[in-house]
Amino acid sequence: MNKNFITTLDSDTATLLRKSGYTEIPSGSKGLFTFINDQKLKFDNSIDASKIKFTNMLYV
Repeated sequence: MNKNFITTLDSDTATLLRKSGYTEIPSGSKGLFTFINDQKLKFDNSIDASKIKFTNMLYV
């Protein structure tokens, strides 16, 4: 199953995802950064995979 969103609580990781071209979705949860998981985009080793989560749940 494809996961539609990427979330992180780390602001540095969120910055790297933005720079990689991922579209951020405003979140109602303070400190939670949510991005659309565009299957066409790939991120490099500069993003620590332990600081991101793939999910189908959108937190608003």
